[in-house]
Amino acid sequence: MAATLPVAADPVDTPLTAEEAKTAWLETADKAEAANEQVLAAQETEAAATDRAARAQVVLVQSSLAANLADSEAVAASARYVELKEQLAEFASASFRGGSLGELAALLNAESSSDYLDEVASLDQVAGHTRTLMDAAFAAKAEADRATTRADAARRDAVNAEAAAATALADAEQATKEVTDRKAALDENVATYRALFTSLSAEEREAAMVAQQAEWERQAREAELAAAEDGDDAPANATTSDSASDAVPETAPNARAQLAVDSALSKVGATYIYGASGPNAFDCSGLTSWAWRQAGISIPRTSGGQAGLTSVPLDELRPGDLVTYYRPVHHVAMYIGNGQIVHASTQGKPVFITSVYKGGPYPTGHRVNY
Repeated sequence: MAATLPVAADPVDTPLTAEEAKTAWLETADKAEAANEQVLAAQETEAAATDRAARAQVVLVQSSLAANLADSEAVAASARYVELKEQLAEFASASFRGGSLGELAALLNAESSSDYLDEVASLDQVAGHTRTLMDAAFAAKAEADRATTRADAARRDAVNAEAAAATALADAEQATKEVTDRKAALDENVATYRALFTSLSAEEREAAMVAQQAEWERQAREAELAAAEDGDDAPANATTSDSASDAVPETAPNARAQLAVDSALSKVGATYIYGASGPNAFDCSGLTSWAWRQAGISIPRTSGGQAGLTSVPLDELRPGDLVTYYRPVHHVAMYIGNGQIVHASTQGKPVFITSVYKGGPYPTGHRVNY
């Protein structure tokens, strides 16, 4: 049956029959696992939003500094242009007052050809200096315009960066609130789960889980038959072996996958704790991500994220592949070969080995690519 999204758990106010308690316990376990998945996803969203907010603040500071620098450059370039214009104005005023009468005045005032040539050379130098001043003034004007354009762009960037930083910060705050809300729902479901757990004997809990797993396997077998009747390929690798001692070793396709499998198997018997990712306690995706991390490969932390890995038909599973369960996905296990998985299933049940079809409803295979 499709999993129900986590809601506030109903308090156990009235005594339940043993059968009702077992059913309620299994349903609450499912809700708690779904809530745990959503808490993990919310935490990832929070971390990403917080990182974006931090990076946006850095961009804001950089943009503000760039705007200030561009403003300073624009002011300096404008001041240089004004200075050069004043020098040109002074030179032009001096020329107008007769400070320089040109080559004709030089010829009339010269006492010798040598004096004339010297005066003309001086006039050429003055003209050259004027051209240099004019070129420098034009260059300063162009640079002042460019600096002003840069300053305007930098100020716009700073304004945009400030808006982005504000949005990112708001997103981070909302993500934190989401984590808090999801965690509250998880805590309520866990509290109800524990109350039901303690109301059942170990034998009753085991019987409830065995019956649940048998139902999952029955549904999967029926799906196989239906697929076969429709002409589709049907998976044919599930077994009914449920213990580590019964597990038949199957070699993984490569050394890294084998290391991931060996790492997961080394944790058989480890405690299940919501949100735990090793090395001594795990939730479902905590175990699979931890096992692959031992092989040097990083995969998504959540079962929903791991469901995004490459899909693989169940009859093509290889050791190290992952199998996700439920709709929407909120459980994952590692395939270890010969139709078997190892997984952290629920609180109160240590990490254990079972068949692919007994891990949960709607099994789907996935491959870790690297």
